[in-house]
Amino acid sequence: MKMLAMKRSQLRRWQASLIIFLSVMGPGIITANVDNDAGGIYTYSVAGARYGYML
Repeated sequence: MKMLAMKRSQLRRWQASLIIFLSVMGPGIITANVDNDAGGIYTYSVAGARYGYML
């Protein structure tokens, strides 16, 4: 019984951490991907293949 209670508290702690992470990072992740359309992804891929880490 004690182990089950410990697992529940660990699960709640993990869920709370996940919710905090998503509430902080979620809007940034969405905003960062707003301009990633098909043409942009193609351009980024070609530029990365051509120049690599030289930029």
